[in-house]
Amino acid sequence: MLRMQPILSIHVFAFSAQRALLLAESEGEFDLDKWEEACELAEDMCCKDAGAEEKMDVDGKVVNLGDFIRDIVKEKVEKEQRWKTAP
Repeated sequence: MLRMQPILSIHVFAFSAQRALLLAESEGEFDLDKWEEACELAEDMCCKDAGAEEKMDVDGKVVNLGDFIRDIVKEKVEKEQRWKTAP
């Protein structure tokens, strides 16, 4: 019998085509060993075709993955920092 276990942590990773870690966000209860295991699994899944260009399809448009992630992070940081520049 298969029993489902509760989810204790959530991890989000993004990698470049050269397998460089671009983004890592984690939430929940986990130790370093679990994080490293999740990171390695994500790297293997994301970088199966290491020779591929860093492109992805976003809403029907092909975009550069690095630029896409940088734009999202920049937008989030600007939004989070608005309180510092508000009159």
